[in-house]
Amino acid sequence: MPKNSYDLEPNISAALTYLIPFVTGILFFYLEKRNKFVRFHALQSILFWGLVWVINSASIQLSFLLIGFPFHAFVRIAAFFGWIFMIWKAYENEKYEIPYIGKVAKDIIYKK
Repeated sequence: MPKNSYDLEPNISAALTYLIPFVTGILFFYLEKRNKFVRFHALQSILFWGLVWVINSASIQLSFLLIGFPFHAFVRIAAFFGWIFMIWKAYENEKYEIPYIGKVAKDIIYKK
């Protein structure tokens, strides 16, 4: 697999794209020019955290109702485990696609 623009192994770079929500995804997306694997994970990270932010915001609004609190807790726990899972998949050199989000990222990065 080709090295990336800043001489890190691609799997390390791809895993780092998920590290800090939005920040590392955006940083790697704009800094990486050669490695599509890293760019894919960076864009997928941005989209993942964007979706988590939208769902979390909606669940906070629902948490003012009694039924919303369990949903908000579930969203936070699911986001945490999704985050860990994606870091692991990227580190293992897998181009794992999150349903729907991964397809959008793949279509943009690998323009068919």
